[in-house]
Amino acid sequence: QACCPDEGRFRFVPLPIGAFTMVKRRADEDEEETFQRGRPGGAGGAEERASARPASRPVAEDGGDEPAPTSADVSTGKKGKKKPRKSGEEEEDDGGEPLPQEIRHVNRLRLSDIEEGTVFVAAVREVNEEELTLNLPYNLLGYCQRAQALEASAASEAARRSLMELYPPGKLVIAVVTAIVELNGKKMRVEVSLRPALANAGLTAESLQQHMWLPAFVSGEEEHVLKLDFGVEKLCGLLKKKELAQLSSIPEVGNILMVAVQAVNAASGTVRCSLSSSEPISSDPIEQGLLKAGTLVSVRVKKVITGDSNKVGCGLVTNFCGSLCGVVHLHHQASAVARDSEFKKNQRVTARILAVVPGSPPAVHLTLLPHLLDWTSQGDSLTLAASIGDRLDGEILDFKHKFGIRLRCQTVKEGKKAKIELPGFCAQPRLADPDSEPPASSLVPGFSTTYRVLAYNFLDGLVMLTRRPADLEEGVLVSVTELSPGQHVSGTVTRVADHGIFVQLSDYVTGHVHLRQLTDVPLASVSKRFTVGAKCKCRVMHVDAVRRQISLTAKKSLVKDEFQLTDNSKAKPNMLVTGYVSGIHDYGAIVSFYGGAFGLIPAKDMEAEEAPALGMAIRVRVAYVDKKRSRLILSLNLDKGKSAAELQDAAEAVAASRGAEKKEKSGVQPGATASKVEVVRCGEDGVVVRFQDPEGKQLVGYIPLPHLSDDLAVAAARHKALADELGVVALTNDAAAESFEDAATATLPEDGVVLARRYVFGRPSKDAENGATPGFVLLSLKASLRLALEEDCFVSKLSDLKTGRSYAGYIKEVKDFGALVCVGSWRVSGIVHKHQVAAKFVEKPSDELSPGQSVRVLVTGIDEEKSRFDADLRPCPVAPSDASLLTREAESLRVALSQREDLAKATLGKKTAKKRLSLLSPGAMLDAEVKSVENYGLVLSIPGREGLTAVALKENMPEAFKAQEGAAVKCAVLDFDPESGIADVSMQPELLCATSSSAGASSSKRKSKKGDGAQEAEASPLQEGQEIPVLPALQKKAYTVLWCKDPPAVVFAPPYGVKRWKEPRPTTVHSVLVGSGEVPRVIVCCPAGGKDKKGGKVPRILRPEEELQAGSPIKMRIRSIRGLQVFCTAPVGLRGHLHATQFLDLGAVGSGGENPLEGMRKTGVIEARMLRMQQRSAGPEDTEVRGDKVWHLELSCRPSLMDPKDTSEYEAAVIRWSNLKAGRSIAAAVLSVQKNTMWMEVAPGIKGRVTLLDASADLSVLRSLTEHFHTGQVFQTRVLRAVSSQKELDLSLLPAEEKGVHKGKGRPHPIRLAKLQKIEENVGGKGMIATFRLPERRRATAHITELFDVWAKQPGKRLKVGTIYEVAVLRDWDEDAPAGFEGRAEVSLRPSLVHGRKE
Repeated sequence: QACCPDEGRFRFVPLPIGAFTMVKRRADEDEEETFQRGRPGGAGGAEERASARPASRPVAEDGGDEPAPTSADVSTGKKGKKKPRKSGEEEEDDGGEPLPQEIRHVNRLRLSDIEEGTVFVAAVREVNEEELTLNLPYNLLGYCQRAQALEASAASEAARRSLMELYPPGKLVIAVVTAIVELNGKKMRVEVSLRPALANAGLTAESLQQHMWLPAFVSGEEEHVLKLDFGVEKLCGLLKKKELAQLSSIPEVGNILMVAVQAVNAASGTVRCSLSSSEPISSDPIEQGLLKAGTLVSVRVKKVITGDSNKVGCGLVTNFCGSLCGVVHLHHQASAVARDSEFKKNQRVTARILAVVPGSPPAVHLTLLPHLLDWTSQGDSLTLAASIGDRLDGEILDFKHKFGIRLRCQTVKEGKKAKIELPGFCAQPRLADPDSEPPASSLVPGFSTTYRVLAYNFLDGLVMLTRRPADLEEGVLVSVTELSPGQHVSGTVTRVADHGIFVQLSDYVTGHVHLRQLTDVPLASVSKRFTVGAKCKCRVMHVDAVRRQISLTAKKSLVKDEFQLTDNSKAKPNMLVTGYVSGIHDYGAIVSFYGGAFGLIPAKDMEAEEAPALGMAIRVRVAYVDKKRSRLILSLNLDKGKSAAELQDAAEAVAASRGAEKKEKSGVQPGATASKVEVVRCGEDGVVVRFQDPEGKQLVGYIPLPHLSDDLAVAAARHKALADELGVVALTNDAAAESFEDAATATLPEDGVVLARRYVFGRPSKDAENGATPGFVLLSLKASLRLALEEDCFVSKLSDLKTGRSYAGYIKEVKDFGALVCVGSWRVSGIVHKHQVAAKFVEKPSDELSPGQSVRVLVTGIDEEKSRFDADLRPCPVAPSDASLLTREAESLRVALSQREDLAKATLGKKTAKKRLSLLSPGAMLDAEVKSVENYGLVLSIPGREGLTAVALKENMPEAFKAQEGAAVKCAVLDFDPESGIADVSMQPELLCATSSSAGASSSKRKSKKGDGAQEAEASPLQEGQEIPVLPALQKKAYTVLWCKDPPAVVFAPPYGVKRWKEPRPTTVHSVLVGSGEVPRVIVCCPAGGKDKKGGKVPRILRPEEELQAGSPIKMRIRSIRGLQVFCTAPVGLRGHLHATQFLDLGAVGSGGENPLEGMRKTGVIEARMLRMQQRSAGPEDTEVRGDKVWHLELSCRPSLMDPKDTSEYEAAVIRWSNLKAGRSIAAAVLSVQKNTMWMEVAPGIKGRVTLLDASADLSVLRSLTEHFHTGQVFQTRVLRAVSSQKELDLSLLPAEEKGVHKGKGRPHPIRLAKLQKIEENVGGKGMIATFRLPERRRATAHITELFDVWAKQPGKRLKVGTIYEVAVLRDWDEDAPAGFEGRAEVSLRPSLVHGRKE
């Protein structure tokens, strides 16, 4: 395998035996300490090779190598003659150590420059299980075998893990060259190792410095720390586990990490480490052997080499750590998309050591690329910005002969309007076709044309491109990702091996055809017709995008077949498919298809037919499809088989015929209105009715007894009345065919709703299913369904449902496991499990539910495959989108109460009903006597009224109220049951005072009724639409009785809300029902909102995986408040945490400032909604946990999420690195505030940085950041940049549109705050330029003429670097800018523009 670095790729080259040699024998594992890398005082070939080579490889003017000048050449010039210095002439250098030699060119590292022991910063490019391909500096490639990617002492423990898990593409590593493969005397392949023992060779505890950036592998784990091994004897590292939150996965023993040295205990050899590398090492002199690639150093620019990059090696010459010299190549000064990479002599910058080539002194290459300084992976950013094969527009930045061109590319991704700039590189062989030369005009800077992406260079942070005309043609493959299983391809055989052939599909894609895939019947060897250069037609079997490999098949049966089975889900019974036998076992033969699809031919089937051979192409019939397990059962019997095209035509024909039948069918559909309903026959469980459909056609229907009303008691009473009038008969299915023209009828006053088009008694038989048995139209008279139909909320099919929404429904059937519910059509049913029936423990669902009972149904999930949904009947708030449901529930209750009074009037007689209902109307005051004192309250008797009993429950009495038997008391009526003669009463003083005052005020207007012991209550002062606070009094199946303190009143609400609460909750008056008793009955909607001061008892959750899902309401007990989180628990084995950002709903970016955790009690019960749930191992503190696992819940108390929502909304509220995108608004809590920076946390373990200019647009705030921001405050922020691989997040408190801009009166230019960074003299011949930093980490420049309104002497000295100024923006960064100033805003400090007046 030969590396072609100039082409940015590698290819296979046949090497003759003995043609390649190793430059040096690779060191054995036990010889790692003697591995020579040019350590001080070391002996061996490293120093001998370095004796004739300068440190930075200077070249002569013509580009050839020249010998290194002596140390005297730095000051004497040529041939050692000392150059005389005139009197008064200043030295060119103003400080620092002299350069070891005169360096006139800074050249890139070439493959010929690399030697054993060279240490690089590298990035993972490609991964397979045996080898890593690494991006080395300057587009070179390195190869690391699996054994060298794991530390020898821990390889056995980490061997079970995939290299892809340990080294994802883009990961930055430290690589040491161990060997170089030569071909005919030319270096071709670089072998490297990632083992810390080689990278850290020569280090000791005494030589370690703070902030050194070193590789180490995890050697062990303790309770709070990970133990690290640097591969150095008597040196052990410790890393706190709390820092592991920065990593995407928890490292295991054997994993290699990059850590920064924080502190060293030389006596014990212990090193305290950190995962962040942001500070350079000390500038004190350091031994040359201690230079480690990857370490940050503070360097001083000693020389800036500029000119034509094609002729001169441009870059920077620097010194650091005393007299050490390092060079920065032009390509590593700044990214290709950066527009401000100007440096000047003696400037101090922070650089990272890119490569160290052994020698005396060693050659040190540095880098200033931002992502390498931050140690940030470019794996995600590059792959998301451009895919392999994409076409980009590129502009040339510079050209280097025999190397290539560097470009600035632009691309537009789907869903984004703004163009994305990418750095790119095109190797010289890819500039034109092999038989031609590129025009000279196409190599000059500024030339733009179209390029195509070939690969990624994750180290230099650029895309590898081609502009060869042949590569830009449509249909030319450049990546395996452009192929899919089953695709037909053709290519040329490039290699024939014993195991198969290699087929070249393009210059960049080569596939492998295994020996078994060459012919329909496998051969023992490759057929002679497959020769190098022969054309071959194939189909793609598998695509491995990670390894960039494809497997092909040349079997004629598979290549010519018209249908390709690529997924088991596409298979249908009796479908004929073609595959090949991939395995033969005792239980049968495995037949494989494309893309991993496979099926099984049972052994019993092969006994009857001819058994297939391994590798043979075979045509089979799909006998059975198991969709749930995604398995196929195949058969060799093809008699009933049909091709995929025939099955598709048949399916289309069936669908067309069903559609035609559906149109031809006459009959009413679910959700239609049934008018003029007349009862013609009454059965024990329901009534047969005659009605008219919307088209006026007379039909026969059936109404089950519970569907005669929303109130089951009213429904039973109505059925009894109809039975008394018509009599009860046994109902059969034959009644559906009768006309009932002469039958006695009873007219029902209301219209009905069709639930099902066809309904039969008993268990449906085959005749009933085929339509041979007559069936009824199923109807309902429930007002809740009729009102839903009127508002177009009736659910007639499953697709009408939405998860997280609440619906008016009814119980279809009660089961031992729970119940079946419907929310409209009889056929659209869902399952309610036992634990979701009520907010309390339910042993038997039949104790809580009855068939036909009206309920409020919360849809928690939809199973389209099983045509059913999951539901929850526990009380919960209604989402704002379901606000109309509250009104419909209240109207349904009004109808049911009206029906109840009408039945009472019919049963008791008009006068009796009027008198009794007037006496016991809600709110009426009674004089009573205590009959007995019970545990649940008081039993009262009404003097002068036999057969009437009053009951006062404890919750309806004042806390301090005490009564004895025989005591006379006053009470207010809450509700009365005429059948049982029991009245529920209240002794709350607010109701009694209101009743007494109203009775006294009305005594002069009407006469008191003697002998009844009661007084009539005044008409209710409540009006429709009025909002009142209420408290619970009674809970019944059909309704809830509530009472109000101000104004005092007794009201009625639907029974679907929360059962008990202690603080008044708001509700709205729906209607005032005036009944027979001439006392109004007030109907209100279900109360919503409000919170109790005490949460009460925390319910036990025994099966969290079944009872909880995203969005489930939950109560937990607060255990502690630590940092920005509230930690809570619930039985059994539940642990929850609430982040400070999950307490508030914020608006625009920059809003907020409240600290939700301030003043919060560290004990009590909290109500929240669950966002997600994870199962983890139980710790020693989890004593009450039954097993070895606990459930950790992430919760939210945001008001907008406390109401039921769709599950996706709760899942979207979980903050992960993957959903942190630039531009997103997100809540963040202040973690710490420093002078110029503020750290904020958006979720546990995810923290971001807010720079000074992004914190506020108010200059006074920026001057005292610590006084305006405090830990715990929550603000709405905007994401500027998120790098998940390095866990880096930049936030802003400024809105995206405003960006701190404000315009004043008479000031036409937008005003921004800017921080002065530097003042440069005569930049580009344009004079003095001041460089500023703007919000969002953008830059701006101001010309000398824009600093003041009037001329000032030495204007640069009147400005102070680091000061924040108000500037007027003359030209923004999205407008055209002069050459050399692209990407910068042009600003002005002139007071006339900034402040509107001259100074």
